[in-house]
Amino acid sequence: MKSRLRATIAALLLTTAVAAGITLADNAASPQGDTTWGAPAGDTTWGAPAPDRTVIAPLDTTWG
Repeated sequence: MKSRLRATIAALLLTTAVAAGITLADNAASPQGDTTWGAPAGDTTWGAPAPDRTVIAPLDTTWG
């Protein structure tokens, strides 16, 4: 029984390692965007258009 359990665990670990290796190789081979998180330029977190940056509001420096 123990050898069968060990063989099953070894097979699961090997499968996980192979899947991780394939994922890493695919990620390394694919072209990356030039943004920090890998999103294409102009893409925003929730799919909304980029905000208008023409008006810059001053920072609030008060304590209350």
